[in-house]
Amino acid sequence: MTYVLYELATGRNHSQQPGPIDNPDVGKWGVKETDKTGVWNELTLDFDAAPVKKIYTKTEFLELFTDDELAGILIAAKSVIEIELFLTKLQLADSVDLDYQPAINAINGMAAAGLLTQERVTVILSE
Repeated sequence: MTYVLYELATGRNHSQQPGPIDNPDVGKWGVKETDKTGVWNELTLDFDAAPVKKIYTKTEFLELFTDDELAGILIAAKSVIEIELFLTKLQLADSVDLDYQPAINAINGMAAAGLLTQERVTVILSE
């Protein structure tokens, strides 16, 4: 169990600890006892689940594509500079964050170039 000391006026989490909080100024502070973890929500005065980061190793990222899709991307990279640039950036990257707007734009750009269907874009970005 977690005990959260929060400011009544704003709902802002001031502190938290595993045991009861003694003697808060009741006009200024509230105490919430909860078994949830994550990110403190100042409106609900409880924790929301922490957002799941969609960060992949390069190998994990490439596994999101079918072999036919990857072959099409490699062929297109020989004549479309934006695809070649994407693959070059991928080679230099440590990981791929599918919440990062340039990565989202690149995947959508592959759909616009006919290398992926919109349905596959949705699947890849929702992994």
